[in-house]
Amino acid sequence: MKKEPKEYISQKLNVFIDEFLSELGKEQDLKSRKSMFHKVLLVFLGIYSCFAESELYAESKNLMLHFLSSVGDIQRNENLDSAIQDLVAQMYFAMNTSEDKESLIRMIVFKLMCLYATLAVSDKEGRIICNQLGKELSEKWDKSTPEIVTLSVLKKREKDSKLPINECELLEQFSFWNKKTGS
Repeated sequence: MKKEPKEYISQKLNVFIDEFLSELGKEQDLKSRKSMFHKVLLVFLGIYSCFAESELYAESKNLMLHFLSSVGDIQRNENLDSAIQDLVAQMYFAMNTSEDKESLIRMIVFKLMCLYATLAVSDKEGRIICNQLGKELSEKWDKSTPEIVTLSVLKKREKDSKLPINECELLEQFSFWNKKTGS
């Protein structure tokens, strides 16, 4: 690996998030979107909890317990499963060259939690727990952090588009909220 582990993981995470959002965008069923996100977070929170300090471990487990309620709804998605496996493999590869393994996984969990906390409009409890863990993961976390990170990710995906970017429409495109039913 020629790059620093954090830079390498950041690049691989961006590729993963792009693939993940592509799969999320294909799914019209909001419950399925939510369970896809739970699957992703369960994988990376599970790994993170193995390296986290005791307080972060407890917060990670708390969020995982919240997501376990939808395990029965999780469906196989070969593209997403392959992308998860690839990121996990790349993460372990980078961890072998890094002394601070926890910080590499923290980067992944942080960005995924920001996405979830912004897009999971119908999961108030999950958003609250994500925000609690986010405050523990980053000293710079504040109320707007998840939305800022999410909009940055979504805008980056749209950068080649010639159309003007409407932030609200961009968020609605991937959210787990139905405007018609309010859930």
